[in-house]
Amino acid sequence: MDDEPIALFILTKMLQKLYPDLKVEAYTHSSKILSLIEERGTHQVIFMDLTMPSLSGWDLLEAMNGHGYGGEVVILTSSVNIEDRERAMAFANVKGYLVKPVTLDELQGQLESLDGLKLVE
Repeated sequence: MDDEPIALFILTKMLQKLYPDLKVEAYTHSSKILSLIEERGTHQVIFMDLTMPSLSGWDLLEAMNGHGYGGEVVILTSSVNIEDRERAMAFANVKGYLVKPVTLDELQGQLESLDGLKLVE
């Protein structure tokens, strides 16, 4: 989830290059993610930016926590602020913090470290 369509496009292409069979859904509005969580429950992993219009990534993390969301979240942001990293990593479901622009190697390393994402049998 990112409010920048080009960032979503790039992330989607990177994920598809690494794992062609992975189903990727991309959204520009955090409210859509919240409604999908309420509808479907837990996703395998959500990549999200922190700086979003209306419902920020911080607001969404709080809402997900309030809904008992058990899936894994990776923050993908331009913020290099150590306080943002520490605050994000304090959420139990946040499993990673990547700073844009992210490389294929960084993305693959992050994906391989996730518990809920089983990409290889």
